[in-house]
Amino acid sequence: MMTDSELFGDVADPDLYQLNGFRVAELPVDATARDLSKRLEVVEMAGRAGMSIPPGPLPLFPIKSGKDPESVRKAICRLRDPEQRLWDEIFWFWPRTLGGTRGDEALARLAQGDTERATNVWLREQAHSESHVSTHNLAIFYHLCALELELTALSRPLTDKEKEQLKTVWEDAFRYWKLLLKHEGFWSRVTARIRDLRDPRLTPGTARKIRQKLPLKILSINAGLAIKAAERGDSTEANRHIAILRQWEDEAGKSSMRCESGFLPPLADLALRRKLEPLRHRIKHQCKAMEAAADADPEHADQQAKNLLEHAKPLLAIADRLLPVGHPMLEAIHDEVALAALGCVIPYGNSTEDWDTTLKLLEDILPLAVSETARNRIEQSLETVRRNRQDDLCWFCEKAKADEEETVEVKMYGDVTRTPTLLGVQVTWRQATIKVPRCAACRAAHEKRAQIGFGIFLLVALAVGTGIGTFKYCGDGDAPNALLCVGVCAVSICGIAILSKLAPRGVKPKSSISEYPPIKEKLGKGWAFGERPNVE
Repeated sequence: MMTDSELFGDVADPDLYQLNGFRVAELPVDATARDLSKRLEVVEMAGRAGMSIPPGPLPLFPIKSGKDPESVRKAICRLRDPEQRLWDEIFWFWPRTLGGTRGDEALARLAQGDTERATNVWLREQAHSESHVSTHNLAIFYHLCALELELTALSRPLTDKEKEQLKTVWEDAFRYWKLLLKHEGFWSRVTARIRDLRDPRLTPGTARKIRQKLPLKILSINAGLAIKAAERGDSTEANRHIAILRQWEDEAGKSSMRCESGFLPPLADLALRRKLEPLRHRIKHQCKAMEAAADADPEHADQQAKNLLEHAKPLLAIADRLLPVGHPMLEAIHDEVALAALGCVIPYGNSTEDWDTTLKLLEDILPLAVSETARNRIEQSLETVRRNRQDDLCWFCEKAKADEEETVEVKMYGDVTRTPTLLGVQVTWRQATIKVPRCAACRAAHEKRAQIGFGIFLLVALAVGTGIGTFKYCGDGDAPNALLCVGVCAVSICGIAILSKLAPRGVKPKSSISEYPPIKEKLGKGWAFGERPNVE
């Protein structure tokens, strides 16, 4: 037995008419239980004899792919369930009067494939159809034609003529469905039909529920087609079905203000969101699975974050193609992925202190977040990781891990206040010791650079001294001594050049500590190097 939510479900698929029990079994909607049994008997006899299944009593729009005994058996089984049968009756052709299928001119024409004469009969009957069955059949006819063309378009490109026809039949289908929903006579007939079925699961209130759910069920088909197109990456087709969804609530082809702002009208938006629920559930499942795996093995949680991003991004792309920027569902889906990935990255960073990988992952996650709350959380984590990375790496080479024993401690003072008193001026200040991270290799480089600097100083002093001596000897006319001074000066200059070449490369000098962010921040606030200010 179907649940109430299944019977009155508000979603349908493009193969709605392909699976209709009356179409597959080729039976009229007023077929009796005996008619079902007789049809099943014929089908089974043909199957046992290895023969093709003969046409049924009312073959309307026969399935092009042909019939097989199993599909007909399933169709008849479906029709034996009063709840499922009722929906198949709603979505199939009705005779003008209940039980009058055999004498119905339009259905006879339709069974012969003469759709033009059948539709002409219904158009003539519209004006004086008490139960508005003609309006119902026109809605079914154009809706069926539209979905047949949509299914054809999935297997081959439509011709220009077919594209124009597709646009027209969608407009006609929606027009007749909306007319039908307003006609009380038709829904009175549905209620009468429910009484004829004589099943306790179907009550007079069933007709009211079907009438309420029918618009959403119809629109869900286009919503599903839009999603299928988005999954294929076909934005043009997705947008075409979004435009069709708008037509339901647009009047005279004019979009409402909500449409112009990018949002669908309420009913169409609901249909699209209902159809997107499976996608959202997939994302939720992936998020929960990856977070659970990250909690179980934090040291490898980076891989869980990467897996989540890899699997979720194509699903997010589908939602991005269908929902406008600012849509609550789009924001919720994006934030859910971003925060779940963040939930994988944080334990990984804390357990491994691999700040480079953590930073890269957070930078990949940030663009996915939409809400201000989610973005703030990720940005705070980014700031923390950057700070941890900065503290963890040597400031001078920015490559090697810092060695605590090689840290450069810098004394600073600031917030100096000078208060006049009877005894003079009282000076107060604040002190701070900033630790600049450094590795052993950079300490050695700084020591080497200091040695080279001292050597260069000596050579410069020697070069200057010999230069003065050269000037003196030249003035005195002492050529040998002058030449000796020139030679010493030249050797000193060559030595300076050689020592300069030997200075370590790729390592910032120790004097660059003034650019270390915490020190730079203090200097910007007026702090100075040293333990204390001049108090004299």
